[in-house]
Amino acid sequence: MKRKNLRELLGSLTYMQASLGLAALSLILFLVLFVQSVASGGGLPAWEGLLGIAGLLFSLTGFLVPLYGRFVVKSKDRPDYRLGLLLNGVLFLVYVFFYFLGV
Repeated sequence: MKRKNLRELLGSLTYMQASLGLAALSLILFLVLFVQSVASGGGLPAWEGLLGIAGLLFSLTGFLVPLYGRFVVKSKDRPDYRLGLLLNGVLFLVYVFFYFLGV
């Protein structure tokens, strides 16, 4: 069996795999930053604040990717595109909530 290289793997990536991957990355960043924030009493350095903004952008991108795949490209992926919208939308709202909370 021939092993695929990285370029072939990225070429065969579906919209939902990309969306769920971005949701997982955003969730991991959220959990790490949340634990760091609790451990430090709410004071995070600037570079960790930039990681929070990156997580926010990952979740926003993960929200837009299934919309693009569904309505522009008209692909029919499994699982349904609404799963990516739900996961990334909830993560985006949590990030925005904690951003306005000041954590």
